[in-house]
Parts: sequence; structure tokens; C-alpha cells
Amino acid sequence: MVRTTQRGLVKTALLTTAALLAAGLGTPAFAQDGPAHARAGPGTDLEEVVVTARRRAERLQDVPVAVTALSGRDIQRANIGRVDELQRVAPGFSVTPAPFGNGPLAPTIRSMRQPLSNLVYDQSVNTYFAEVVQARPIGLNTAFFDIASVQVLKGPQGTLFGRNSPGGALLITPEPPARDFGGYVRATVGNYQTHNIEGAINLPVTEALQVRLAGRIGRRDGYTESLSTGNELDNEHTDAIRLSVRFAPPDSRFSTTAVLDYLHESDSGGAFRLLEVNPLGATAFVFPGVVQDLARANAAGSRATSAATPQNGTRIFSWGASLISEFELTDDLKLKHIFGYRKIDGRLQFDLDGTRFPIVDGTDHLAARQYTHELQLVGTAMDGNLDFIVGAYTFRETGSDPQVTVAFNVPQFNFLYARNKSRSVFGQATYKIPALRGLSVTLGGRQTWDSRYMNDSATRLGTCSILTADAGGAPRNPCFGEGSVKFHKFTYTASVDYKPTDDVLVYVAHRKGYRTGGFAAAPRRPSEFIPYRPEVVSDIELGLKATYRFAGMVGRTNLAVYSSKYTDIQRSFSFIVNLIPRSAIINAADARVKGVELEQMWRPIPQLELSLGYALSDAKYKTFITPDGRDYSNSPFSGAPKHAVNGQIRWELPLNDDVGELAVQVSGAYRTKTVAYDVISYNIATKTVLPQLVIPAYHTFDARLDWTNVMGHEGLSAALWVKNFTNETYVTTLTLDYGAVGISSGLLGPPRTYGLDVSMAF
Repeated sequence: MVRTTQRGLVKTALLTTAALLAAGLGTPAFAQDGPAHARAGPGTDLEEVVVTARRRAERLQDVPVAVTALSGRDIQRANIGRVDELQRVAPGFSVTPAPFGNGPLAPTIRSMRQPLSNLVYDQSVNTYFAEVVQARPIGLNTAFFDIASVQVLKGPQGTLFGRNSPGGALLITPEPPARDFGGYVRATVGNYQTHNIEGAINLPVTEALQVRLAGRIGRRDGYTESLSTGNELDNEHTDAIRLSVRFAPPDSRFSTTAVLDYLHESDSGGAFRLLEVNPLGATAFVFPGVVQDLARANAAGSRATSAATPQNGTRIFSWGASLISEFELTDDLKLKHIFGYRKIDGRLQFDLDGTRFPIVDGTDHLAARQYTHELQLVGTAMDGNLDFIVGAYTFRETGSDPQVTVAFNVPQFNFLYARNKSRSVFGQATYKIPALRGLSVTLGGRQTWDSRYMNDSATRLGTCSILTADAGGAPRNPCFGEGSVKFHKFTYTASVDYKPTDDVLVYVAHRKGYRTGGFAAAPRRPSEFIPYRPEVVSDIELGLKATYRFAGMVGRTNLAVYSSKYTDIQRSFSFIVNLIPRSAIINAADARVKGVELEQMWRPIPQLELSLGYALSDAKYKTFITPDGRDYSNSPFSGAPKHAVNGQIRWELPLNDDVGELAVQVSGAYRTKTVAYDVISYNIATKTVLPQLVIPAYHTFDARLDWTNVMGHEGLSAALWVKNFTNETYVTTLTLDYGAVGISSGLLGPPRTYGLDVSMAF
């Protein structure tokens, strides 16, 4: 039945594309509607950035939405090679590795995140690649190459994007095929035996058909040595390839673009390091040698661990396809269809405790497939004063997630199967009021219907762990439990913006977004199979976007101030009811998140550019009372820095044309402290955060020297770069409960790395 449905979805995509093709041949061509490269604005040295935050190409400074937009050139200049490095340049965007290592990611926007990638959990910040959502973030942190643009959308996304998300969205657009022959090749060498090569070639096969082939091979030794096995951990071994094909007959209203991608990652994953040991805790009692493990690792330096993580403990395979077809019905009306496919096979071995002892070790094998369809009708009416988009969206995902966890030398097996579906219809319109020049009103809404099915089996020491009753229950036979649930929700957006001049935009926006409900990933008792409800976010955002110039100097200020009401927050929690231990996801909290986001750029002279970004996100639970009566109100959010600052200075040095062009760029980023977990990081008696579960504040600095058109050779470039040049030692994520388990372990950020890039564009 599943295979038939999947074939039907693919067939529908092909038939839709064929129908649009048949309708489009023989009629005039139209321009592709998508994110454009940065380009110089008229009468100014500033670059104009085009974004698709409202699913159509618009100037960044005209969109009443808080967006950080980066072009492919910006990404290269900032030494960004992975998605998690975007937090160095995008204020308000933070990324922490998931508990299973660096491959899966847990992005955070406006203090909202989902740290787990299990099949029954949706993300708080959804990522879209080539306009297709990536429901599982496994493998997302690698193969960041040949990118045209990246957009970080901040705040609830509940209208125009397929999967509702309370925090925001990350839009990644690969470089599209072009009508001209060209490409590039780039080689990188650096410390830790870094050897990377990437490149792309663009082939205009005919006037109607263009092909772009891009790929990357990445190799690097590990930062961390395992004192238990001698393995080097935190290494990189990735291979990725992407094929993009565009068909756009010059005398047709039709165009279609297909993007096929493949990724293989084979490395050790994250190197967890033991950080704290409670000498009176459970771990020290069962494994007394853990105290010596900590002393041994500390004596060997910060880049040493006793973890027994395998050298090749991470295996990730990812296949994806995006097919975007467009047909211009009239000069002012366009039909667009987006088909998406993604297959993930992630096999992860982890040693969360960072010791040689079997305290919390395990394996996880997540295999999932997803299919999406989206149909849009995009148009302009009323003499260009009304822009609108209406459409429908479907999402289907199936997969399995068997996991083996060894806790205090006792193996536990859990097998999860899940099926997720979502259907929605949506519409949004922006009306430019003719009588009030510069004033626009936007209204949009989306009705979503979600359904989730899961079944689960679990054993411990060969005995079924799923019980027939909460109290006095016996192991089930057969060892099996299941559940299904449906949700529906209406979300919306409303905004008013005013442009007194072409260079100034002020706006106020109100939005509602949500994350659907579901089941815990490993239920054991009947009450734990009870589904949790969706969580909802509604916000108010005030914004200013201004470009200014005087006396040869230019600048740009983008400012957003927001307040979000966050209700029915989903939180994982272990508790006791009527003397019965329970572990479930509960809707136990309401919160208020307030914040400010600032992006400031200033160019006092053409050769010098100064940039500053700042984000304040003040998130606290207003009410958070657990089922067993504990009060966690006013406790902080986990993984959410209150303050984040980034900045850069770029100086371009004028040289003779026969020498080339030099540019020096220095950048820095700072994050305040965060807590590792909700609830367990907070002592309700003292109303303080446990110091062992705090990730300290940290800062990093990077530098880059670019030499373009080397010795007059056009297209030949070289760059010397260094990341974290102060060699800051900092923690990115913590695992395990110091109070209950008796230890705290975590992942460290990369040390100082440096290297040389040599590239040739043709």
C-alpha cells in the first residue's frame, strides 16, 4: 500500500510537469522567479539583495519580515562551510549539535528549537533546500557548496511555507543552471590534514536546456584523540554531488528545473568529552574508575577524551530531488508546481558519557522517506496594486528508527515506526493602497490538517518493556503498542508597512504559527501513548529597514522588535504520578519571548565595510507546572542564548590590475551562556540554574585574506583563512543529567583551524 502511494505521488509530479509543458510550448518566455544574486543598486555602492521570504522575488528592504540574507559570495568571504557556521553572521540564529553528534542539527531562532530528530517530532525551525522542506535534519550540516543564497526567516512561519514552524525557517538555494558556459574548481588544504576539493560546471546544452553539475569531497583528521581506543574523533569524510537541469524553451511560457542531490558521510561523528563527575553520584558508585577517566582526560588537554566512539561510527546517506515547474498563464498570472523527495539513511553510534564505561552508549538507525507536492497560483492584479498567492500543499513521510541504548551496562532495544501526513490550503495578498502612496496591507492564512501514526516495541534484557497498565502492568505479548492522532489548525499573518521614501520601510506584523502534536518516541505505559497537543506561537513585530547615504558614505539599518506569546509548549519530562514513574512529552508550559534584532552595515569609504549584528532573545516560562505539581515558572529556555553579537571589518586594498585585488576581513561572534536542558537544569527550591548544566558564554574570531585575479589572471583567486584564531575552547552542547546520572559530558566547538584556498573560475 505504501509503495503504491509513493509511486502515485511520483506519477502525479511527472504528469503535472508534463501538463504544464504541453500548455506552455509555443508561447512567449518569461523570467524565472527566484532569489537573485546580490547586485548593485542604482545610484549607490550598496548591493541590492533579493529574497523570497514571501514566495516571490522582492528586494530585502521592501519585505516587512525580519530576514538575514546572504549571497554565495558572502558565504565564501565569511569562511562558512557548514550550516552551523551561519550563526557567526546571522544574528538571532543559533545552532547546536543534536545529542547524537554533529551530523544532525538543532537550529534555534527566537529561543525556539527541537533538539531531537526522531520521526515523531517536527522541527521548530524548518530548513528548505531548493524549495523543499527537509523534515529530518540528519546530514544537513555537510555538503554546503555551490550555494546561490541563504535566507534566515525569523518568527512564526504559518502561512506561505509548507510545514508550520514556530521559530522560523532556513531557506537554502543552490546555484541554478545558467545559459552561459562556466564553472569553477576550488581546492583547500589546511591543518588537521584538511584536503577538500569542490567545483561546478555549467553546460548550456541548447538554448532551451542547461545543465549544472557540482560536487564536493571533504577530508579532515579529527580534532580529538580517544584515550581509550586511540581513534581520532571529530573527523570529516564526506562526498556529495548535485545535478541541476533547467528546461526553458525561449519561445515558451513554460520552464522546469530539477535538482538531484546525493550525500555520503562516513566519520566518527561527535566526540563527547566528560566534563563533570559527582563523586557521590550513581555513576561514580557503579563505575568508580570514571573519576580517573576525568583526571586522565584533563591531564591530556581539552582535545582528549576517554570516549569509546568508533572511528567510523557515523554513516549518513541522503538522496533528494526537487522538481519546480512554472507556467505563465498571462503576463500577470503564473502557475507553479513543486515536487519534492528526500530519502535519509542515518546510522549513528554514540558514546554520550565520554568515558570508556558503558554508562550511556548506543546506536540509532533512522531511515525515512518523504514526498511533497505544492501547487501555487501567483499573480498581480488591479493595475499592479495587488499581489497574491494561493495554493495547496501535501506532505507524506514514512520511516523507521530502531535504537539500542546501553545504560549502566544494561542494553535496551526500541523499534519505532512512524507515518506523518500533512495537507493544507493557503493564500496571501498584499494591497498597495493607491490613495496613500507607500502604504501596503498584507493578509494571509493557512488551514492545515495533520495526522500522525506510530507503533513501538521495546525490550530490556530480553523482556518486553511495554506494559499493559500504568500500575501493576505486565509486559505486553506481543510486545507492541501503537497510536494515531489527527490535528487541524488555522494560522495567519497580517502586516501593514509604509515606505515614505524608496530607502525607508517601517512595518508592524502579527503572525500565528504552530508545531503539530504527536507521541513520545519511546512510550512504555498506556498513559505515555496519549498524544500531546500542538504548540502555538503568536507574535507582534515592529520593524525598520533603512538605507542612507551622504558625503560619499552609505549605510543600511535593519531593526526588528518583537514579542511572542508561546502556549502549550511541548517539553519532554520524567515525573512520578501516584508512585508510578513516567516519561512523556507534555503540554505543560506557557511563555513570553521578547527580543530585538539589529543588522547594521556602514561603508564610510568604498574600500571599507563595517558590519554589526545583535540579537536579544529574552525567553522565560510564565507558567510551567508539571503533572506531579513541581513549579518551573520563570525558569530559562534551554539552548537559547539571551544575547548574541557578531561583527566584521572588511578592507579592500587597491592594487594595479596586473597584480590583482587584495581584501582583508576580520570577524567575530559572541554568545552568552545557555542552559543545557529545560526543567532539569533548574533547581525549584533555590530558583537557580545548576552550574553543572550551564554552557558558558564564548566568543570566536576569524580572519581571511583574499587575493582575486592573481597577477592579472582573471578568475584565479587564492585565500588564506583562519577560524577561531584565539583557539577558544568552548562547549556547544551538554548531555546527561548531572543530578540523576552523576556526570555531565558534552561536545566542544572546533579549535583553531587554518588553511589555503585556491580557486579558478571559468
